Amino acid sequence: MPGGAVLSAPFVEKVDSEEKRLNQEIKAYINYWFRHIWEFWWPLYPGVIVVSAVSNLPVNFFFIKHFYFTIIMYLLGWIPLLIHKKLPKTKSINKNKFKKIDILLSFSPLLIMIVLVLLISHFGKLYLSNVWQFYKINQTRLPVVFAMLLTNIFILIFYRKKINFNIKIKYRDLKPFLRMSLLIYSIFLFKNTLQESNLINEVVQSIIGLNLPIFLVVFILTFIGGLITGIVVGGVGISFPFILPLIGSNYNHYVSFGYLGVVLGMLLSPLHLCLILTDEYFHNKFSNMLKNIILPISIMGVLIFLIYLKGF
Repeated sequence: MPGGAVLSAPFVEKVDSEEKRLNQEIKAYINYWFRHIWEFWWPLYPGVIVVSAVSNLPVNFFFIKHFYFTIIMYLLGWIPLLIHKKLPKTKSINKNKFKKIDILLSFSPLLIMIVLVLLISHFGKLYLSNVWQFYKINQTRLPVVFAMLLTNIFILIFYRKKINFNIKIKYRDLKPFLRMSLLIYSIFLFKNTLQESNLINEVVQSIIGLNLPIFLVVFILTFIGGLITGIVVGGVGISFPFILPLIGSNYNHYVSFGYLGVVLGMLLSPLHLCLILTDEYFHNKFSNMLKNIILPISIMGVLIFLIYLKGF
């Protein structure tokens, strides 16, 4: 969800609430970086759903092509922590307190969601698309919808005793909520103004007119799309209508490469809601966040080029 970092921030704060080993800059970095490692392929991310619909490629294609980038991003995320020598320590846990089945059940909704999306995408393409015209038209989106419905049914059945439907609003919390709401509105107002202007089209046409190699044009346009919108959905929506007509052979390869360009641009964007709200929560400066993320993002960009260049 856009700005979802504000939901994970209290958990990051709580982990170090007693020992106070991590300063606010490091907490902000941890909260921002590690929550985006799923952005490359997670089937519920709006960016994955939109790029799947725009490119007419199934959701499971992006899982197959991008899942290992989650591992790469996770590993690269430790570089700033090692540089700062700020490695969070975990307390010893009473093993008898947690049963293996409880741990498995806690992760089961995520695992079920992934498996269902892959299975429905695969078998739906083989069987349903031939007999159900509606599924054939919407086969890039319906597997996610069906998987989500089935997963929610599973949660309601197995977790019904743990779900608390009595939600109480604490009015003292409304002030930061209103401040963040105003901040979010301002960001989207700026982005919409930018998108409605002719500036983006002029930039795109200027880049295309440079007669650069196609893979560079694809990366530059998608990277700028993610950078100026701060959200993958916006980056895909701005850049892909321009790059898809330019792609001839290796269509799938370019689409995959272009999506990664959007993600990299989004991660560096000062308009990224997660970045802004994380800095707001931890009272961190954008310059501090940029200082921590620039190295791992640069390394990841180089790795992406090395991996994909052989396919161009």
